[in-house]
Amino acid sequence: VVRADTNLFLPWDRATPNPNFGKYYVEGNPRTFHFRGEREDLRAMLSYEFDFTGKDSSWLKWFGRHRMAGMYLRSFAMNLQQENGTRLVPAGTPYETALANFANAPYNTFTFRTYLSDPQDSSTGRTYYVTIPIDPVRLASWTLPDGSTYYGIDNPFGATGPGTMTSNLNESSLFAIQSFFLKDRLVGSFGWRNDRVRQATYVTQRKGAPASGANTYAFESIFDVDPPKDWSRYTAGKTTTAGLVAHILPQFSVFYNQSSTWNPPIERYNPDDGSSIPGSTGDGKDYGVMVRLFDNRLSLRLNKYENTNGPTGNEYYRNGIIPAVKAIEETIIDRYEDGTITALPPEDNYNPTGDAYQIHTLVSNLRSEGYEFELVANPTRNWRLALNGAKSSSTASDIGRAWVNYIQQRAPVWDQLRDLTGPANTNTTIAARYLGLIEILNQMKQADGQKVESGRDWRFNFVTRYSFAEGKLKGAFVGGAYRWRSKQTIGYLSTLQDNAFPFQGAPAQVQVPALDSPVFGKPLHGVDAFVGYQFHVGRKLSWRVQLNVRNLFDERDPTANFVNTRSGEVGIYNVPDPRLFILTNTFVF
Repeated sequence: VVRADTNLFLPWDRATPNPNFGKYYVEGNPRTFHFRGEREDLRAMLSYEFDFTGKDSSWLKWFGRHRMAGMYLRSFAMNLQQENGTRLVPAGTPYETALANFANAPYNTFTFRTYLSDPQDSSTGRTYYVTIPIDPVRLASWTLPDGSTYYGIDNPFGATGPGTMTSNLNESSLFAIQSFFLKDRLVGSFGWRNDRVRQATYVTQRKGAPASGANTYAFESIFDVDPPKDWSRYTAGKTTTAGLVAHILPQFSVFYNQSSTWNPPIERYNPDDGSSIPGSTGDGKDYGVMVRLFDNRLSLRLNKYENTNGPTGNEYYRNGIIPAVKAIEETIIDRYEDGTITALPPEDNYNPTGDAYQIHTLVSNLRSEGYEFELVANPTRNWRLALNGAKSSSTASDIGRAWVNYIQQRAPVWDQLRDLTGPANTNTTIAARYLGLIEILNQMKQADGQKVESGRDWRFNFVTRYSFAEGKLKGAFVGGAYRWRSKQTIGYLSTLQDNAFPFQGAPAQVQVPALDSPVFGKPLHGVDAFVGYQFHVGRKLSWRVQLNVRNLFDERDPTANFVNTRSGEVGIYNVPDPRLFILTNTFVF
């Protein structure tokens, strides 16, 4: 943030003229972070191949040949960061006093200010940006002329913020097999993985704080505590994949594959019932045909796929919902602590203070389906052409369902306390904050099941390359690429619909996106080119030099990315990257 100094006089005597009056400046408080990471891995793997095709007994040949592998993996990991803000302690202050009052006013940090030059007046200098000096003296502790001590990154009191230490222990068993039958005309594969995940969590405590837990003490450092290993949480899940390829004719094959995925939970909780949000899981399948003609100089692959994935984070609605709910619940707590209200409403599963806000998120489920194709042609031994494309469609469902349930549960409480202002000293009422949520809640409800915005249904890529195999240009190659993306949905025009979240003072109808009124952006296209040369240096070293040019024609027309649902006017544009030259050198030996 750029500010302007409006003080006519210096603040310490209110008499000396301020030489920086009217100048622009930037300022901020120094913040430091400590990072800690630990990891241990153990792996054991065994593989074997059975081949019955060479057996003398004719009936054994039907069992084909098989490649199998198994692996055991044990992995321990802990990664976290902790803020170690600096503090200024007055001279003569006992250690215990400073420790117990580390969050109070006398122990504040510095604020650094840098004045910027006026770009229209060269006499003011050439400071148009701020360079942060990495000065080890200033990052460490040092003593000021008045005897006060500035404690930096080696702060002996501890950290200004807590650190949530989470240890993860993952034990995995894996097995995979690939089988070949009927002289390799029928190929099957199967993979299985079982994960057992344990988690242990410890939140650093305030150093020296009494049993009541005063909130002015510094926190333990993450380096003073051993990683937690009291495994309080256990989850397990399986991942599988199975596929089959049938080479019906030398030129024609069909294939099918089905798979599932599982990820462990990531310490996130639902606000309505306090349940843990499960790790993201998915199911998918794809099937299609492959055609090879003219001694494999022409090949075609067509397939259809269907995938589901979730729950996965939805940042757009998360940022619109959770901060407002957090402010409302903090207001209720603040007004109880200062005596404005004499009793807290019944406890629920959402705590807006401390780390509780960080471990809540808003999720949705995704589904995508579509078609893909790839056509590869080799007109000559040195010339290759490839064209691939896809049509896809993605939709989101169950958007923020736990938050909708929670808000509906809490709305009667908020209505009773509608005139309370907060949190802290802010003057916004609970009613105003909730009314500000009405529109986005209805949008979220309406968006359930709609196509994911910014998704492009069609995409095509064409790549060609020619290599010189003889003559003076032997070793050289040249090529180019063209890509095209269809228009994408950048928003929906709004329409009036009945408010699904009634509240005293809320309108009966609200503006929500109309799924039958999408607004589209423009298709995208681009051209790339490359040229290179590969040669041998000695007998064992190969050197390849390649120059790639992206956005060959320097297309810079802005593309619409977001539309205002009320007016239909574009609110956000993207500007394509300019022409880019990339030179790479690759050595193979």
